[in-house]
Amino acid sequence: SRWVGKIMHYQLPAPLGVFTIWAFAKIYNINLNETEKNWKEYKSIGDFFVRKLKPNSRPINAFSVVHPADSKISQLGIISDGNMIQAKGLKYSVQEICQDLEAYKKYEQGMFVTYYLCPTDYHRVHAPVDMQIEKVIYAPGELWPVNQWSTHNVRNLFGINERVIIEA
Repeated sequence: SRWVGKIMHYQLPAPLGVFTIWAFAKIYNINLNETEKNWKEYKSIGDFFVRKLKPNSRPINAFSVVHPADSKISQLGIISDGNMIQAKGLKYSVQEICQDLEAYKKYEQGMFVTYYLCPTDYHRVHAPVDMQIEKVIYAPGELWPVNQWSTHNVRNLFGINERVIIEA
């Protein structure tokens, strides 16, 4: 995945670079009218992939909790015995995912949600509630895609993948 990331951020000469971004958008049915910049201004597919959207492209209703990303919920549930159960009974330790030995105590009987962002999705995640961020922890790791094949075949995928833990 790191090599794919490097390739995706490689700047091709203007005509070819613009064409690859247009082709990527067409293949994945990305709405080019929502992008903050004109799609021809992006330097690479990687730059386009993490694009910002125009204001009000995702209007927020007056609910107290909103869906934080263009994504599908792949799993949700209650944290029990320090574990989050993912696809087909795969268990992940809250302590390992959060890189916090006290996570078991803090989050027991709390809720977890696992989101899957596919290439079509806008790849920025926003706060689901009005909140004050208290702590951000960067957890370095692998860059496996989090698709159905990977979640079933890469042992401890969520524990080994790069992630950010945000406490509010």
